[in-house]
Amino acid sequence: MARRQHIDYGSPDEHDATAELEEDVAWVVQQFTQLVQERGTIVLNRPLGSKSVPPEAQLEDWLTVRDDPAYWDQQWLDRAALIGPEKAKLELLRHDREMQKRWASG
Repeated sequence: MARRQHIDYGSPDEHDATAELEEDVAWVVQQFTQLVQERGTIVLNRPLGSKSVPPEAQLEDWLTVRDDPAYWDQQWLDRAALIGPEKAKLELLRHDREMQKRWASG
């Protein structure tokens, strides 16, 4: 973990127990935010702050790009950079299979 930095939160100039606790809280928040930014994309299924895409919209999106090799290449490159090439391939294949099932069931 990074060394503590002075953070302007609460009342750090008071130099009392509350000010120290406020600084600790701000530091932990900063470290957690950095961790999520650096590693969160590996385990999160969507970006923080975004809304999940409804199943109908997922299917519509898939129908739009399913035959576009450039789209799938880019999706693989993006995911491979985060989780590795084999996991990226499996993730995309699972997604494609799920969309095919949804499409077939109408």
